[in-house]
Amino acid sequence: MEDDLTARTFFAVVHRYLGLAALLFLFIAGATGCVLIFRDRLDAALNPDLFRVATSNTTLPPAVIADRIQGAHPEIHIVGFPLRLENGSSLVLDVTPANPARPLGYDQLFADPRDGRILGHRRKIGGWNRRHLVEGIYALHVRLVLGDLGRWLMGFVAVGWIISSLTGVFLTIPQKKPFWPKWKNFWLPTLRSPLPRLTLDLHRSSGLWMLAGYLVLAITAIELTFYYELMVPTVDALFPPPSMESMATQPQPTFQSAEAQASDFAGILAKAQAAAAKDAPGWVPAIANYDSAAHTYGIGFIPNGRETYSLIGPVTYVYRKFDHRLLYRDDPYASGPRGYILRSMFPLHTGEVAGWPSEILVFLLGLSLCGATASGLYLWWRKTLSRRTRG
Repeated sequence: MEDDLTARTFFAVVHRYLGLAALLFLFIAGATGCVLIFRDRLDAALNPDLFRVATSNTTLPPAVIADRIQGAHPEIHIVGFPLRLENGSSLVLDVTPANPARPLGYDQLFADPRDGRILGHRRKIGGWNRRHLVEGIYALHVRLVLGDLGRWLMGFVAVGWIISSLTGVFLTIPQKKPFWPKWKNFWLPTLRSPLPRLTLDLHRSSGLWMLAGYLVLAITAIELTFYYELMVPTVDALFPPPSMESMATQPQPTFQSAEAQASDFAGILAKAQAAAAKDAPGWVPAIANYDSAAHTYGIGFIPNGRETYSLIGPVTYVYRKFDHRLLYRDDPYASGPRGYILRSMFPLHTGEVAGWPSEILVFLLGLSLCGATASGLYLWWRKTLSRRTRG
């Protein structure tokens, strides 16, 4: 019994002070995470001049618009855009400078799908005006607007969150029998209790009910934060990646500059659709991208055609630019444990894995995390005040 008491005292101290150390950061993560569930809708609401156009029954295919804009603007490379749009939405194209020595001053273009006319552009950077607010919230969520220092800090906060959550659950385990009737009281708080007691009960019960979700969010946060430093090397060591044809060793035809600059997203899309009709019938093209360093196009297919990471993301057909040769099919569903581990982290963390039901769950987890940090601070303040009064 004395050993149990010693262990409980130790875990109580760990839970209390680790929670206090991470409290502000976890509150920020929970609050910003809730907002980011509605990231695209919020961005469009703040910037309707870029994201909204009049509804129309006549629109151009996104790949055709991209090819036209690329042809008219040789100073850019169009590197990504969605292939399916909601009626009344603009086409958002990610771009990079064709000549890295001549920066553009923007990395996103917005086009009217009715005629391909450019509506505007912006840099996708964090800020606190309407153009950059959503990206600013994202930067706050991921790295506290502190660059790599903030990213590493949030990664270690996620580790602390796991430890604090598990020690909190341990502290609810009854020391005396009957076990289940006593433990049930921690799961089902009495809502008519006085505020201090109610706060404690809600703090405990939310930690129990939300434990699985908290662990998923914390573990995926660690994996995403230390993706290249930890996750990819670890997964590659356990499950070696399949060999892919190296673009660096492929001889490239010589073209005049204008011909080399011209894009053919529409032609590549047609080839990819023909290939996907055999490999994955029913899947639809959702994402197009271009890798200017490797000179490759990619067309991503997912079941519902939306540019989201439902399930574990798209199946992508990758083609060489100069001869439209299919280089490989990047299929995370057929890549074994490696593909599932690496591709599942992002959709699990954002809630996109199962569409709106899982997004709502992540939203509720974010609210619960905010409540847990606020109630934890209140309980610590009450206990500190009580000790000072007794002293």
